[in-house]
Amino acid sequence: DKFIRDSGGFPTYGELLPEGIDALMHLFGLQPDSVMYDLGCGTGRALLQVAMAAKVDKLVGVELSPTRLDYATLALEQLRPQLTR
Repeated sequence: DKFIRDSGGFPTYGELLPEGIDALMHLFGLQPDSVMYDLGCGTGRALLQVAMAAKVDKLVGVELSPTRLDYATLALEQLRPQLTR
């Protein structure tokens, strides 16, 4: 957060709450062959929540901020063992 703030950014910017992500998963009707893209994925929270809650074919996050992308990559690495069960 400090690096993001020091560089003129904000650590969150319109980020969805977990309840909102749950609502979107229900609205989208995700299936095992679904593909989901998150443009401006930030730290990847939404995609990681979907990965943990739904069986989907592919999840793709796109983020321009290298710092946020680094956080997302680290979170994925930490959660990967739980996602491959």
